[in-house]
Amino acid sequence: MRARANALRGAGLLLALVAGAGGGQAHAQAPASALEAVPLQGLSFGELIPGVPETVRVSDAARRAEILLAGQGSWDVLMVLPDALTSAAGARIPLRFSGRDGAVMPSPSAPLLPFDPLSMGRVRISGGPSPARLLLGGTALPAGDQAAGSYTATVVVIINNPGT
Repeated sequence: MRARANALRGAGLLLALVAGAGGGQAHAQAPASALEAVPLQGLSFGELIPGVPETVRVSDAARRAEILLAGQGSWDVLMVLPDALTSAAGARIPLRFSGRDGAVMPSPSAPLLPFDPLSMGRVRISGGPSPARLLLGGTALPAGDQAAGSYTATVVVIINNPGT
């Protein structure tokens, strides 16, 4: 069992950003009315054991997905979540997300604010000295006879200025 668990290392989600009309820009200087969104880290389930679900909570700073949000104003955010991690050989590990798997951290010292990653939500950014962060957790559900290998998936995050 240990050898197979080691072979499932590296299972995780990558982040991709899509800016809506007049919306944010990834890795770019943004005008005063825009939002700069920068993926900091993907969701990492780490080493998985076949048949044992693995949950990453939004409070787990080492494994949760994080997107830095710099700017100010209100922004509509939609996450397009995958239903499975996939290996290069086509093997799949199902994923499960709930309405409690997302959060916004307005600043490093502020408490986490719930954000439902299953539906579009509005995020308010104050434009303070520290950028806000959008966070995502989730659960991987490997089968008991899960094929060994590296598994990945992509989360698409769509950010739009509701005033455009």
